[in-house]
Amino acid sequence: MFEKPSFRDSAKHRRCLVVIDGFYEHHHANGKTYPHFIQHKEKEPLTIAGLWSEWISLSREIKHTVTFGNQ
Repeated sequence: MFEKPSFRDSAKHRRCLVVIDGFYEHHHANGKTYPHFIQHKEKEPLTIAGLWSEWISLSREIKHTVTFGNQ
């Protein structure tokens, strides 16, 4: 992530924590894909590491983005 231009600046200067209820991980069996929801066993929130970024859209609006997980 420190070498990729799309993540390099955020990896150095824009780290964050993201609170989620859970996430989907896809499992593959018999040529099909099945979504599997991962969550805390007591349905507590999970906190994961993320990177955020800020950019200006063509309509001159400031946009905030976040990425996390195996990107």
